[in-house]
Amino acid sequence: MRVSFFSFGFFILSLLSEGVLASSCLHKADDEAIRVRQLHVELMVAALKCGNGGSGLRDSYGRYVQAHSSALSSNANELRGYFKRSYGKNSAYHFDRFMTRLANDASIRSQGITSYCQDAAKVLDAVNALETAEGLKRFAVSSMPAHDDSLPQCKVSGQEARTASR
Repeated sequence: MRVSFFSFGFFILSLLSEGVLASSCLHKADDEAIRVRQLHVELMVAALKCGNGGSGLRDSYGRYVQAHSSALSSNANELRGYFKRSYGKNSAYHFDRFMTRLANDASIRSQGITSYCQDAAKVLDAVNALETAEGLKRFAVSSMPAHDDSLPQCKVSGQEARTASR
């Protein structure tokens, strides 16, 4: 399911131009962690923007966070691990900057789309129907556009290539 109000390619390109993301390559797990976090931030911004004004979006967001709290916590740790590998002792600064940029960009995108709240409600309904962390990750990977090619994928070993092709 491709979600129209998520414009991830432009977002990643803007992060690269500001040096927010490291020049190191992304492993498949790093890419997936970024997509899950992007989905999470997009939904958070939607809940704040759209509130409960008839749509119940804030309540729906609360159910999503509660149901997936363990997966979201693991995701944050995975993403922090990427930033730690990429930035070392400056990782917290770059992670915070990354998260701020995610939220700011999501907020800006939310302003230009008339059906934003209705679209977000549909996404939250779909996410709330997911029962596992793996389901959430698959949803994020399939619904969030792939990053720009200027963020190189790491070369995979034979074992990783076999796993990635499944």
